[in-house]
Amino acid sequence: MLSFIPALINYVSSLLSSIFDVAGLSLVVWGAGVALFKIAVTEVKLLSKKDHYLERGYDKLREDLAYRMILGLELFLAGDVIRLIAVPTQETLLRIGAVIVIRTVLVVVLNYEVGQSHHGGSGKRRGGIFGSLISKLRG
Repeated sequence: MLSFIPALINYVSSLLSSIFDVAGLSLVVWGAGVALFKIAVTEVKLLSKKDHYLERGYDKLREDLAYRMILGLELFLAGDVIRLIAVPTQETLLRIGAVIVIRTVLVVVLNYEVGQSHHGGSGKRRGGIFGSLISKLRG
Protein backbone atom coordinates (compact mmCIF):
# COMPACT_ATOMS: atom_id res chain seq x y z
CA MET A 1 0.00 0.00 0.00
CA LEU A 2 2.83 2.44 0.80
CA SER A 3 5.18 1.18 -1.90
CA PHE A 4 5.10 4.52 -3.72
CA ILE A 5 6.82 6.38 -0.82
CA PRO A 6 10.45 5.52 -1.80
CA ALA A 7 9.77 6.59 -5.39
CA LEU A 8 8.12 9.80 -4.15
CA ILE A 9 11.07 10.56 -1.85
CA ASN A 10 13.50 9.91 -4.70
CA TYR A 11 11.51 12.18 -7.04
CA VAL A 12 11.18 15.02 -4.51
CA SER A 13 14.85 14.86 -3.48
CA SER A 14 15.94 14.81 -7.12
CA LEU A 15 13.73 17.80 -7.85
CA LEU A 16 14.99 19.73 -4.81
CA SER A 17 18.64 19.00 -5.53
CA SER A 18 18.15 20.10 -9.14
CA ILE A 19 16.49 23.33 -7.97
CA PHE A 20 19.45 24.05 -5.68
CA ASP A 21 21.90 23.26 -8.51
CA VAL A 22 20.12 25.58 -10.94
CA ALA A 23 19.87 28.32 -8.31
CA GLY A 24 23.57 27.99 -7.50
CA LEU A 25 24.59 28.05 -11.16
CA SER A 26 22.30 31.00 -11.85
CA LEU A 27 23.75 32.96 -8.96
CA VAL A 28 27.36 32.32 -10.04
CA VAL A 29 26.63 33.21 -13.68
CA TRP A 30 24.63 36.30 -12.65
CA GLY A 31 27.43 37.42 -10.33
CA ALA A 32 30.04 37.01 -13.05
CA GLY A 33 27.87 38.89 -15.54
CA VAL A 34 27.28 41.77 -13.13
CA ALA A 35 30.99 41.92 -12.30
CA LEU A 36 31.96 41.98 -15.98
CA PHE A 37 29.45 44.75 -16.66
CA LYS A 38 30.74 46.81 -13.73
CA ILE A 39 34.34 46.27 -14.85
CA ALA A 40 33.45 47.47 -18.35
CA VAL A 41 31.73 50.57 -16.95
CA THR A 42 34.71 51.30 -14.68
CA GLU A 43 37.16 50.87 -17.55
CA VAL A 44 35.18 53.25 -19.75
CA LYS A 45 35.18 55.81 -16.94
CA LEU A 46 38.92 55.35 -16.45
CA LEU A 47 39.63 55.78 -20.15
CA SER A 48 37.40 58.81 -20.56
CA LYS A 49 38.30 60.72 -17.42
CA LYS A 50 41.78 59.41 -16.69
CA ASP A 51 40.67 59.31 -13.07
CA HIS A 52 42.77 56.77 -11.18
CA TYR A 53 40.59 57.09 -8.09
CA LEU A 54 38.23 54.57 -9.72
CA GLU A 55 40.88 51.83 -9.60
CA ARG A 56 40.06 51.24 -5.95
CA GLY A 57 36.58 50.14 -7.01
CA TYR A 58 37.98 46.81 -8.19
CA ASP A 59 38.26 45.57 -4.62
CA LYS A 60 34.52 46.13 -4.19
CA LEU A 61 33.84 44.33 -7.48
CA ARG A 62 35.93 41.38 -6.32
CA GLU A 63 34.03 41.28 -3.02
CA ASP A 64 30.65 41.35 -4.77
CA LEU A 65 31.67 38.55 -7.11
CA ALA A 66 33.13 36.51 -4.23
CA TYR A 67 29.93 36.86 -2.18
CA ARG A 68 27.81 35.65 -5.09
CA MET A 69 30.20 32.77 -5.76
CA ILE A 70 30.19 31.76 -2.09
CA LEU A 71 26.39 31.73 -1.95
CA GLY A 72 26.22 29.85 -5.27
CA LEU A 73 28.69 27.23 -4.02
CA GLU A 74 26.71 26.82 -0.81
CA LEU A 75 23.56 26.21 -2.87
CA PHE A 76 25.45 23.57 -4.88
CA LEU A 77 26.53 22.01 -1.60
CA ALA A 78 22.92 21.92 -0.37
CA GLY A 79 21.91 20.11 -3.55
CA ASP A 80 24.71 17.59 -3.05
CA VAL A 81 23.67 16.90 0.55
CA ILE A 82 20.06 16.33 -0.51
CA ARG A 83 21.27 13.99 -3.25
CA LEU A 84 23.43 12.10 -0.74
CA ILE A 85 20.56 11.65 1.69
CA ALA A 86 18.24 10.40 -1.05
CA VAL A 87 20.66 7.92 -2.65
CA PRO A 88 23.12 6.72 0.00
CA THR A 89 25.31 4.37 -2.05
CA GLN A 90 29.05 4.07 -1.45
CA GLU A 91 29.86 5.46 -4.91
CA THR A 92 27.57 8.42 -4.34
CA LEU A 93 29.04 9.00 -0.90
CA LEU A 94 32.64 9.03 -2.22
CA ARG A 95 31.83 11.18 -5.24
CA ILE A 96 29.81 13.74 -3.32
CA GLY A 97 32.30 13.67 -0.44
CA ALA A 98 35.08 14.68 -2.82
CA VAL A 99 32.93 17.41 -4.35
CA ILE A 100 31.97 18.69 -0.89
CA VAL A 101 35.63 18.87 0.17
CA ILE A 102 36.60 20.77 -2.99
CA ARG A 103 33.70 23.19 -2.71
CA THR A 104 34.29 23.72 1.01
CA VAL A 105 37.93 24.60 0.35
CA LEU A 106 36.82 27.05 -2.34
CA VAL A 107 34.31 28.67 0.04
CA VAL A 108 36.98 28.99 2.76
CA VAL A 109 39.46 30.55 0.32
CA LEU A 110 36.85 32.98 -1.04
CA ASN A 111 35.76 33.94 2.48
CA TYR A 112 39.39 34.55 3.40
CA GLU A 113 39.92 36.70 0.31
CA VAL A 114 36.84 38.77 1.09
CA GLY A 115 37.98 39.17 4.71
CA GLN A 116 41.44 40.25 3.58
CA SER A 117 40.04 42.93 1.30
CA HIS A 118 37.87 44.22 4.17
CA HIS A 119 40.73 44.29 6.67
CA GLY A 120 43.67 44.78 4.32
CA GLY A 121 43.87 48.53 4.81
CA SER A 122 46.40 49.35 2.11
CA GLY A 123 44.37 47.91 -0.74
CA LYS A 124 47.35 45.91 -2.02
CA ARG A 125 46.99 42.27 -2.94
CA ARG A 126 48.65 40.11 -0.33
CA GLY A 127 48.87 36.94 -2.40
CA GLY A 128 45.68 35.44 -1.02
CA ILE A 129 45.37 32.67 1.52
CA PHE A 130 48.22 30.66 0.03
CA GLY A 131 50.56 33.65 -0.15
CA SER A 132 49.78 34.38 3.50
CA LEU A 133 50.54 30.79 4.48
CA ILE A 134 53.80 30.76 2.52
CA SER A 135 54.95 34.04 4.07
CA LYS A 136 54.19 32.65 7.56
CA LEU A 137 56.21 29.51 6.80
CA ARG A 138 59.15 31.58 5.54
CA GLY A 139 59.09 34.14 8.28
